[in-house]
Amino acid sequence: MAESFTDKMIELYHKEPKRPEVKITEKLDEERGHVLVAESSQGKNVSQLFGDKAKGVHHFHGAVFTGTLTDPEYAPNGEKIRLDIPHGLYDGGRVTFSWKWTKDYYGAENVPEATYGRIKLEAGTPTRFTLSSRKGAGWEGYDFWGQINSKDEINATTKIDGRETQIVFKRLDGT
Repeated sequence: MAESFTDKMIELYHKEPKRPEVKITEKLDEERGHVLVAESSQGKNVSQLFGDKAKGVHHFHGAVFTGTLTDPEYAPNGEKIRLDIPHGLYDGGRVTFSWKWTKDYYGAENVPEATYGRIKLEAGTPTRFTLSSRKGAGWEGYDFWGQINSKDEINATTKIDGRETQIVFKRLDGT
């Protein structure tokens, strides 16, 4: 690979990155956090980002939560369930719920299960969510909905064979 680099390419590759200059025309509140948004046209995403719907672009980026999924038929003693939020919690953001059944519908033990979905946020306090789309292993997957209590706790509900079950997710330290 090194042989394919020209001297100019090496020079560019190792050059310190340019730091963009940000012109701030308003006084910023030192007690609050601020978000810099790069857009192709000014204000293009303002309603999505600041219309009380982008709660987790920063706070939930790379977050992992765990809880206990209990179902009298398939997880009678409770099974660990994990919620991965790789890119933040915003409309269209990807999430994955993964767990294993103590015993599945066919009687097999310790069967892994997952639902991959996209978040749909509902503005308000607390912010509520549903899945705008979802996919399981070979089928549509389980539906999840709930509310975001804080950056460290999310309550979710799902239906298993018509039975609703609640899950309290707590954020893993360091995520």
